[in-house]
Amino acid sequence: EDNFYFKWKYFLLRFLNIKLNNEAQRNYWQYQNNLDFMKKENYCLESPSHKKLWNEITRNVNFKGLFGYDYGCGGGVFSELIAKQGANVIGVDYAKNKNYEHTEIIEDITKFIPEKKADFINCCRVLSHIEYWKQDLTLQQIKRNLKDKGFIILLESERGESSNGHYRDWNNCLMFYGFKIKRFLSDGIMHCILAEK
Repeated sequence: EDNFYFKWKYFLLRFLNIKLNNEAQRNYWQYQNNLDFMKKENYCLESPSHKKLWNEITRNVNFKGLFGYDYGCGGGVFSELIAKQGANVIGVDYAKNKNYEHTEIIEDITKFIPEKKADFINCCRVLSHIEYWKQDLTLQQIKRNLKDKGFIILLESERGESSNGHYRDWNNCLMFYGFKIKRFLSDGIMHCILAEK
């Protein structure tokens, strides 16, 4: 009986997820981006623990003069933090953001092919919010979009809504696609990784 319930719940969630089109996603993110709290630093960093992880993982990174992308930039919080350290950052998201003007609009993150390869890609709280199979496609595309010796900063939870509760070992995922792990931190829920191409 319980098994039957979970199978139908899983089927319904997958069906609803497939039916959610890009326009609906864009409208949702446009709404989110226009909210004043998107400008607040703690919205994207969510908790002192997450903020500490991200700050600690990037503490020894010299962004000065580097060019990069902030995947899922939302209100541009991470983009601004990195730009303040001297980097040229372009945010990448579903919808234009009034708080961060340097944003490139994309339909599908797995198909984002920029004109210019990046020194770094910041990818925080993005992968766990897309379909499980798209997570791998996104990591492959990130690798293609990085210069040699370019690096990724990944802040992700082990389990995400759209990945249907699948456990992801982000270290192994990155290593599988040829990244070299430079630093790894965890608070038990969130993983923060600095990895080089």
